[in-house]
Amino acid sequence: MNAPSEALVRSTYLGSSDIAAVLGLDKNRTALDVWLCKVEPERAAPVSDELRKLFARGKRFEPVIRETAEDEYGLQIIATNKRYSHVAHPFLRAEVDFEVLDDTHEIINCEAKSVHPSQFKLWGAEDTDEIPVHYYAQVMYALAVTGRQRAWVFALFGSDNLVRYVIERDEEAIEGMIAQAVAFWEDHVLARVEPPPQTIEDAAIILDRWKKGLQIAADSEIVQAIVKIDQLEDAITSAESEIATLKAEFAAWVTEAAREHGDADAGKVSLYDVNGKVLCTWNKQRGVYLDQKGLKAQHPDIHSKYTREHFYRVLRIK
Repeated sequence: MNAPSEALVRSTYLGSSDIAAVLGLDKNRTALDVWLCKVEPERAAPVSDELRKLFARGKRFEPVIRETAEDEYGLQIIATNKRYSHVAHPFLRAEVDFEVLDDTHEIINCEAKSVHPSQFKLWGAEDTDEIPVHYYAQVMYALAVTGRQRAWVFALFGSDNLVRYVIERDEEAIEGMIAQAVAFWEDHVLARVEPPPQTIEDAAIILDRWKKGLQIAADSEIVQAIVKIDQLEDAITSAESEIATLKAEFAAWVTEAAREHGDADAGKVSLYDVNGKVLCTWNKQRGVYLDQKGLKAQHPDIHSKYTREHFYRVLRIK
């Protein structure tokens, strides 16, 4: 008999990787994304290539981080990748990357994080609790589930800079977090009722269940929101126009300067100030794209086979 898939198993509990989205703290997922994975996995959005690469990177570096932490910090590792259930609410579960015994024989939860260079600024000084908020929620949730008092997060910056962060149990934060997690599970997952939308994309997914058009009288607060959206979009359009004008001015100046330099390699352009500090660069980069028009003309069968229809909502201010 075939074993249940990982997705099916995960639909039976709320894990530590879900909690930040439920709390509205995950920039990549929302509570509705989690709900769909638990209740209607066939409607859940597929994992993006970017997230897939992020997950693969994390899995690839986890043993490296663990071994490096063990060596540099003299850790006594007692377990790896164990899953735990909350005593009072067994549907709340957490997987801990690895666990260690400290000098007082207290068990410490440990998390391994591989940090992309673009995220360096989100992390603070060593041995502080200054980590990205979605990771903080994940770590605190694991402390709640395991009942432990402290966690260490080992973040690998680049390929060889390992930094430890210390997260102490916060009872007030845990109380609020567990209350929201239980309410999400009971009021939405078990009841099969979508959670309130956190983004306009969430609302579009929920509204797609309706079969008829909606005509709704807007209250004064929503009227003000619509007017504000219109004003901000006008401001964006104006700013984009101004940026385009300034870029054209910049390009004309660089072109004239390039002529004065004669045979210099114009593929590499750098501008610097009076102190020699580089202000900006304007260099060639290689890009690749699929010529869909050419593909359709020369290989219509292939183009048709891999063409997918999708629907989306557009907010237009009248």
